[in-house]
Amino acid sequence: MTQPSFTRISELPEQLAIFPLPGALLFPRWQLPLNIFEPRYLNMIDDVIQGDRMIGMVQTIGGTRAKPDIAQTGCAGRITAWSETGDGRYLITLSGIARFDVSKELSVMTPYRQVTPDWTPYAEDLKDVPPARLPDRKRLVGALHDYTETHDMATDWSAVEEAPLETLVNALCSGCPFSVMEKQALVEAPTLKDRAETLITLLEMDGPSGVDPRLLEILICPVSRQPLSYDRAADELVSPKARLAYPIRNGIPIMLADEARDLDETAPHDEPGA
Repeated sequence: MTQPSFTRISELPEQLAIFPLPGALLFPRWQLPLNIFEPRYLNMIDDVIQGDRMIGMVQTIGGTRAKPDIAQTGCAGRITAWSETGDGRYLITLSGIARFDVSKELSVMTPYRQVTPDWTPYAEDLKDVPPARLPDRKRLVGALHDYTETHDMATDWSAVEEAPLETLVNALCSGCPFSVMEKQALVEAPTLKDRAETLITLLEMDGPSGVDPRLLEILICPVSRQPLSYDRAADELVSPKARLAYPIRNGIPIMLADEARDLDETAPHDEPGA
């Protein structure tokens, strides 16, 4: 199936169906397999396949199961492969096109949600990353080595060394067991280099040496295009996009217990495929 080449944000849709799902990350030029079986999202696939085949992946950040709150930034992908199983599920592959900010959620009659996307902040997503703007592979691999050694994780180092750098960064961002907040920081990092720097920071925070809590504000806050701010009096990281506050415990930002429980209870049934 041929993937169309988008060169300008004016070519991207003005209305976008969204799939709210915590932990499932999509990036430009990255592919995400999904196993779809919830009726409202089966309906969504039926509809978008007949149109531009575009879906926006957005993380959920609490709310109710029927209508979870969504992060302000997601990534749109085009369905480039799909098949229907004997029990009525769809197995699809989303190929990442560009990120977007949710400008407005639309009032629609469809069982799935739709938004007006603002593509403007992410126009560069449509362009290949020039070599001069690629991240430092040596630093990334070093941080990954320490992380996997600390957690006693088996790693195919030949595959790590051979993978294109953008592919490696996106694979680690998607596959590492980071929190929803940490994964959202990876989505919002302005450039591939920023995403890699954020990834390295997260790996180092959970590596053998950890991170000095006094560096937390420097390391975490700048990763978002609209950075988290640190409220010293309350000892919280505050997200201007999500309008959420994250208390600090032992120098590390944590999610409120109720919010974390909501995430477990409200996650849609559909899930990333294998």
